[in-house]
Amino acid sequence: MFIECSLKRDGGTEVVLGKNTYLFAPDKEGNHVCEVEDEAHISTLLNIPESFNELGKPAKLSAKKSFDSIDDVDNEPLDPDGMNNKELSAWAKEVGINPKSKQSISDYAMDNYEIDLEFDKNISCSDLIREVIKIDLEEAAEED
Repeated sequence: MFIECSLKRDGGTEVVLGKNTYLFAPDKEGNHVCEVEDEAHISTLLNIPESFNELGKPAKLSAKKSFDSIDDVDNEPLDPDGMNNKELSAWAKEVGINPKSKQSISDYAMDNYEIDLEFDKNISCSDLIREVIKIDLEEAAEED
């Protein structure tokens, strides 16, 4: 089965499952695809609908709401611990943060909340964004 990866990285996306390494690389149409024959690996990949789907078929999204923009959350309270990387990235972009830059995230926290976020190579951008959202929610609660 051909599986498509929604992550469009230069050079493709390499995924290791068991002893197999799959390279999801661009096809003629620009879709990042790889042929996967192992049923267990197919199941594993398709159970990550944010990143993988059967080529030509839309991903089967879970009951958990996913969004590409803050406007898509229908004014539901944000749950930073329940947000996936795509949702965290969408939030960051919406407020003007480069979601791939730890310095941009840290600068936002300092500029908006006067909080110096400490980070090192072991903390991910997603974790930093999650912390900023928590700070933002705390600030909003104090204003109410």
